[in-house]
Amino acid sequence: MIRRAAAVLILAAACLSPVTSPAAAGHAQGVVPSCAGPSECTIALSTGITMAYREVGPPDGPAVILLHGFPDTGHAWDRVLPVLTQELPGYHIVIPDLRGLGDTSLPADPGCPADPAGCFQFIDMARDIIAFMDARGIDRASVVGHSVGTLVAQELGLNYPDRVNRLVLISTAATGQEPLVLSVRDQVLDGWWRPTFQAAGYAWPDDVYPLNPSVAVGGYDGFVRALLASAVTPQTFVDQMVTADEPTRLGAWIGIIDAITQVDNVARLGNLTVPTLVLYGIQDDVFTPADEQALIGALHANGDGCSNFWWKQYGAVPRPASGDQTDIGHNIIWEAPAGAAADIASFLQVGHPNRTLYRTDPADPTQIVAEPGHAIVQHFGGAHCGGSGDDTQ
Repeated sequence: MIRRAAAVLILAAACLSPVTSPAAAGHAQGVVPSCAGPSECTIALSTGITMAYREVGPPDGPAVILLHGFPDTGHAWDRVLPVLTQELPGYHIVIPDLRGLGDTSLPADPGCPADPAGCFQFIDMARDIIAFMDARGIDRASVVGHSVGTLVAQELGLNYPDRVNRLVLISTAATGQEPLVLSVRDQVLDGWWRPTFQAAGYAWPDDVYPLNPSVAVGGYDGFVRALLASAVTPQTFVDQMVTADEPTRLGAWIGIIDAITQVDNVARLGNLTVPTLVLYGIQDDVFTPADEQALIGALHANGDGCSNFWWKQYGAVPRPASGDQTDIGHNIIWEAPAGAAADIASFLQVGHPNRTLYRTDPADPTQIVAEPGHAIVQHFGGAHCGGSGDDTQ
């Protein structure tokens, strides 16, 4: 995290210088999507946004919803999706763009430009997903999130447990007060972009809400590339995601970054009753190991809830003191997509991840090595929810 945060800040400084059938009863149906092709669609939701989404698999199959991170779009799942469809034949897999991202509209409430954070709370995004499920007649679904998508998934599990079969949280956290997130808020948004737009005559945030940073910010492309950089992901895919993420508008940048910093689910996660799998990269530089321990502690304690919780580590070697990435980090779904797909499928089908360790080849970090039986896996399950206690390997 320190190295990526430093790279982002150096760049900023340089630029400052010059699972049930969709026909299930009980929820609203009949909203007709608009589709440009067999799988690329948009749909107007009761929450006031128009959501873009893709779907694969039979509409009457068990539903799985994949939620991407920030500033990503649903295309963040493109390396996982081909493998996942093979692992889960017959499943109905839906990949939406979250509000304000990709081809999904910004929230249009008149108060949003003056207070973007108020329109990008993760409970709002969770309500979008429930509204989508209602519109499509999906009674229950398993929800798989990556990064910011896991914060939406947590809200779904906590507030709508009757609509969620299982949760998979990939690169997740219990709080959002992380150094990289805070540096983007304080050094980039407030220290670089805000004064740049104000110097150009824009009121912040009211005027900039629908605009892309590139309208006034020099070096925006380089900033996005630094933010998405990965020594493990093939460069062609990083380039693809830079192209997909660059159009993100300032309303989403301001609102979502502020919303992340407000997250503190340590106490709330003790009430999570939905069976949950967490996948965590040992060299994650966005959500720190300390926060991951807080997450594990919260889910393990769980109070009177059902602590049917699995945690699995990706990678084998902690990030070196140099800060260079040498093993699997935050973007598990980009870096080890086949492993992620296998664990998602295993958890949805049989209730636990596999025991295969996925790590990089030290001679070539872009190559993933699979070692059956070597994964570090923890299971916390109370007797009242069918678990067997701490099962660490």
